Amino acid sequence: QMALYLRGLLDTGEYFTVGVDIYQYDPNDPARYLEGLFKDSSNADVVASFRSFVGIAPAPPIYPEYELFQREVNEYLEAEPFGLINPYRIHGSLKNIRPEAAFLYDAVWLYDRAADQAVSLGASPSNGTLITTLIKGARYKSAMGYTMSIDENGDAEGNFTVLTRRRS
Repeated sequence: QMALYLRGLLDTGEYFTVGVDIYQYDPNDPARYLEGLFKDSSNADVVASFRSFVGIAPAPPIYPEYELFQREVNEYLEAEPFGLINPYRIHGSLKNIRPEAAFLYDAVWLYDRAADQAVSLGASPSNGTLITTLIKGARYKSAMGYTMSIDENGDAEGNFTVLTRRRS
């Protein structure tokens, strides 16, 4: 970022940089994306260079849907056949369920819905071509709480948070 700024490539607005974070955006701590960068706000070059920066991070889950999903997963984990002990229960807490579990849940749910449709059409649920066709164009409520769509190529839309720095 600084190298582009110092070379004058960010002066006209023709160029900007994009940073991608693999961790979910935390709306309770937006400053974490800038920690360390602006501790010394007297460095005008650093402040100015980040006027041409866009950050992208996975959007956080929507509550209460995700909280309900986590609660249900915790109940299933403690029930048979798993019977896992939740050491946090004595403190009134649940195990933290990672977002990847919600993504997996969505994928299985989509397959199950398509397989059920295939069977109702008299086809086999192992007919991958038909299953793929039935999943394309699907709209559903994800375990993360988003309303999702699958396009004609079978790709799911992403849910991201876009971060920029306000002029001060």
